[in-house]
Amino acid sequence: MTNRISESELQQFKAFDPALKANVMEAYLIRGMKMKEVAKLFLNSDYSFAVSLIHRCYNFSDKNSGRYSANSRFERKYGYRVTKRDIEEFINMYPDGTSEQGITFDDFLLKKIARMKKANHNQNIKTRTRYQPSKQYPQDSFFANEGSFETNYAGNQAGNQQAYSNTDTGDSIEFIYAILAVIITIALLYFLVKFLWRIFLKTLPSLLSYAVVIIVVGAIIKSIYNRFKYH
Repeated sequence: MTNRISESELQQFKAFDPALKANVMEAYLIRGMKMKEVAKLFLNSDYSFAVSLIHRCYNFSDKNSGRYSANSRFERKYGYRVTKRDIEEFINMYPDGTSEQGITFDDFLLKKIARMKKANHNQNIKTRTRYQPSKQYPQDSFFANEGSFETNYAGNQAGNQQAYSNTDTGDSIEFIYAILAVIITIALLYFLVKFLWRIFLKTLPSLLSYAVVIIVVGAIIKSIYNRFKYH
């Protein structure tokens, strides 16, 4: 079978409907039918020249029946099952044949397989490098849970409000305790002065008594001052 295409043959090939080309190539290349069988099925003729012409214009030579069938050598070698869809893509890309460019269906398939492998490789890389939340801290990923940023932000705000509320309550209680301490201290101071007045001022009216009272009162006042100074 020669692969030299004359001008008249090329014009005849271009006149074929793309769907007819796809059906003929599928039957011959994938289903493994003989050219005469394909001609009878799609061309209503025993003449297989048209079937041969279609394949020759796509740079097929020699016998290629079943070349891309299930479990074919091509499939075993490249791990790819050729379908009619591949043939249709090839025809749509090269509607006028590939005899002038020298491109074969194998070239088309191998480029497609290479693109698919590259796409799968890139996808695998993205999958492996995608951020994974920590098992110990499952909520540290913005992406792991939809709306987690809003949820965590709201939770933090609520926690802060609760903390502020607890702080305010604690300050109020401490203030009340301070007032009570002042009242109790004043009361004790009053009774102490009254007691000292009776003991020292009435029985021992001397400067020593006044000095003792002043020292005691001063010590009490200083104690109260230090208490509130370092509170």
